[in-house]
Amino acid sequence: MYMSLLFVLVGIFISISVLVLGFAFWIVMKKNKDLRIANIRLEELDRQKTEFLSIAAHQLRTPLSVVSGYLELIKEGAYGGVTRELHQILQHLDINNDRLVKLVDEFLNITKIEQNDRCGLRRTCDLLLLVEEAVRSREPLAEEKGLILTWETPHSHVFLSLDYDNTCHVIGNFLDNAIQYTERGAIHVHVAKDSNGATVRVTDTGVGFEESDRVNFFQKFYRGQNVQHMNVNYGTGLGLYIAKKFVENHGGKIWAKSEGLGKGSEFGFWLPMN
Repeated sequence: MYMSLLFVLVGIFISISVLVLGFAFWIVMKKNKDLRIANIRLEELDRQKTEFLSIAAHQLRTPLSVVSGYLELIKEGAYGGVTRELHQILQHLDINNDRLVKLVDEFLNITKIEQNDRCGLRRTCDLLLLVEEAVRSREPLAEEKGLILTWETPHSHVFLSLDYDNTCHVIGNFLDNAIQYTERGAIHVHVAKDSNGATVRVTDTGVGFEESDRVNFFQKFYRGQNVQHMNVNYGTGLGLYIAKKFVENHGGKIWAKSEGLGKGSEFGFWLPMN
């Protein structure tokens, strides 16, 4: 009799256990299904967001280019004489229009990255010519701040297979930041090659940064804590993030170095030969 009762109890226990485990398994499967559906919805929303940014940026790019063209014509006197006061106003408009163009370009770059458009068209280019072009175009800005801007290389040519526009963006971003965050002193660009690739380093005598900033510089929208008080025109906080993505998409490496606040900084990248 006791054995029969024991078998009954064991049978009930096993049945309840199976029911509990079955119910738990059903809940887990349902949750997994819900998560998959939620992930699909999130991916679709993210895709729509990226597509919207891309369309909006392209739509804005054309009228901004038109505005830039007309401002240049007005400054040159194509529509009549330009007084000194009007020229200053036009200069102010031109500067702000350029900022908007840069903002739109960064949104376009972000959409390319998020759409997994790893790189644009690659072709064999002389890296030295890219660096020289970037430096020459920024010499007036450096001069205006009283900064010395120089560049050097021990080589006559440094040929790499790269995306011209993306590489120009990286070099230009490093130089723009160096000029913006250096109050006095110098900015120096050094280009070197090795058996596997080439390195570009931009060093300055600017505000420098702490280690806590270094690990965050290449994140979206991040700005160093020590520059919050500076009277500078902040960008989008996307430049270094985009630069990092471009360099990594080329199979390269990117870095930032500083010995501390007020001790300048170095931003550099390395790209492989092929």
